[in-house]
Amino acid sequence: LYRIENKPVNEYLSDDGVKLVNEFSKVYEEQKICQQKLEKLKEAIIIYSKKENINAVYGSDIKATVNSYENLRFPGKNDEKRENFIKAIKKSKLMNKIATIDVHELERMIKSNEINEKTLKKIEKFIEKTTSTIVRLGKK
Repeated sequence: LYRIENKPVNEYLSDDGVKLVNEFSKVYEEQKICQQKLEKLKEAIIIYSKKENINAVYGSDIKATVNSYENLRFPGKNDEKRENFIKAIKKSKLMNKIATIDVHELERMIKSNEINEKTLKKIEKFIEKTTSTIVRLGKK
């Protein structure tokens, strides 16, 4: 076994693929069950705090603080109100203040060669390439 950048030794590195995937699947399912349990507990704590009109619920040696915040929602990409919403923003001259670059859409366009070479050369110096690796489970 070897150590990477002061990380603790990975005790699974000597396991074979079958054992690795089986253990990964088991822990993944346990995590899903724990996440569901966390959501139910969170919901119960929120309901309890509202019922008791408190914003802190105390356990034996820990407390859960409950705060609510108002959020604003705007018409999404597939909302029928979206087009009129965009028109209203543009008419009010807010677009220059709030417009942002959709970097996910830009990445998609670059990967699918929708951006011409001249434009790509201008923005290349701002692009940092990284690699992400995802492990997903699926049926055999």
